[in-house]
Amino acid sequence: MSSKLGILALAALAMSADISSPSKRYYEPSEPPSDEELKAIKEKQNTARGLKKFNIRGEEIWATNERTALKKFKKQFGNTI
Repeated sequence: MSSKLGILALAALAMSADISSPSKRYYEPSEPPSDEELKAIKEKQNTARGLKKFNIRGEEIWATNERTALKKFKKQFGNTI
C-alpha cells in the first residue's frame, strides 16, 4: 500500500513540473491601465481606506478630515491659504 502511495506521489510531482514550465515561456504582459482607469482605482482605494476628497483652491487632496487636508495642502503647496 505504501509503495503505491510513493509511486503516485512521484507521478504527481512529475506532472506538476511539466505543467508549470510552459506558462513561463509564453508570458505576455498586459497593457498598462489608462489614466482614467488609474484614477478610478486610486479613488476606490482611498475611499476603502476611509479617506474623503477635498478640493482646496482647485487641488484635489485626500484626507480623513478637513484639518488634515489643510495640513497636507500646506505641506505640498506652501503656506498659501
